[in-house]
Amino acid sequence: VDPMTGETQVGGVDPDRHGVFVIRAGYWDKDGKGKKMCTAARINQCRWDIDVLAENVWRLARYYGNSVGCKIVIEMNQDKGITELLKLKSADLYQREIFNQREQRMSKALGYQTNEKTREVLVERLAQVIREWDRPGDGIDILCPLALEQCENFVRKQNGRSEHAEGWHDDDVIAIALGVELIEHATTYVPDAMMSNLPPDLRETAKPQGLGGAFS
Repeated sequence: VDPMTGETQVGGVDPDRHGVFVIRAGYWDKDGKGKKMCTAARINQCRWDIDVLAENVWRLARYYGNSVGCKIVIEMNQDKGITELLKLKSADLYQREIFNQREQRMSKALGYQTNEKTREVLVERLAQVIREWDRPGDGIDILCPLALEQCENFVRKQNGRSEHAEGWHDDDVIAIALGVELIEHATTYVPDAMMSNLPPDLRETAKPQGLGGAFS
């Protein structure tokens, strides 16, 4: 989730929009054929207020992530309260490790914080999987034409910074890049129909852990 400010709080002629995607991890099927990572779903480009965005992100996470919900990664630079709203729903939020200067130890913080260095890491990794789309076991299928347009108009400028070209936005690019970079945290998808056949006390322990699911 790459959130923007919210519909009632934005200004300018063409402000950013929210970028929200579900990314499905790549996997090998039972016949040994590789399935690329892909954009499984998205919330269409919008400028919803944050409470509306949080509700729809939660619904999307529950739809693709069963009762637990997909791992949700929030780009914290423009959080604007969505993290707190999702915490109230007991959403499975991504946590990063940071060094606590006051306590002189590592601690946890919610969401992904972008800066000049981490932003370039995100962009370079996304560029790699797009470039290697036909390499077995790697690559990504970006199935949204709007997101593809943003990727095609994402450039490296003379100052060395990677960002959207004049007249374009990068919310879809950053949202997808977050999913690609943190795909190892994806939650495994188990169809509800399969889970309903198990006794209630076994349903949670039967959920496989690891890759193969999707998260937004």
